[in-house]
Amino acid sequence: MLKRPEGMIPAAGAKFDEQGRLVDGKTREFIQQLLVSLADWTRHLKNSDAKSAASWRECDAALHYEWTT
Repeated sequence: MLKRPEGMIPAAGAKFDEQGRLVDGKTREFIQQLLVSLADWTRHLKNSDAKSAASWRECDAALHYEWTT
């Protein structure tokens, strides 16, 4: 789970075609950014001692992102 970034996709139903493919470019970019953040978070956790509270604070600080949509 990612604490940040987080996002909501308003009117999500209108951003897909009849076959269920995402056709909205801005939404596609946003989801790609979320996936990059998830990959970064996963790599960071893999390389840190995620069991300690200090490590969680370090992870959170290292993965601070500001998003605008």
